[in-house]
Amino acid sequence: MNHGGHMSTDESKDKGQDGKEDDLSPASPVDTTVMDRELHPGWSPARPEHIPRPTYWPAALAFGITLFIWGLITTPLLSAPGLVLFAVALAGWIGEMRHERREQ
Repeated sequence: MNHGGHMSTDESKDKGQDGKEDDLSPASPVDTTVMDRELHPGWSPARPEHIPRPTYWPAALAFGITLFIWGLITTPLLSAPGLVLFAVALAGWIGEMRHERREQ
């Protein structure tokens, strides 16, 4: 570290297994060569091999639950839309999972 307590540019790098310096910044590209290598004898590939697509349904579901509970505390005018949003988000999320399952 330098005198100001901040890391210098030389300290933000680390030497990898091959002796080259690796940039540890969050914007550094992902090393896909690890995934292309052959497995050691007796090892199996990591699971899950397929990662689901990102979706907004869980956030909508959480917001629906929040509205419903907030409505229980304050006014039923918030509970009704919360229940509707909860039901729509739950149906959408389940539908998306079923659709992904059929694609595999």
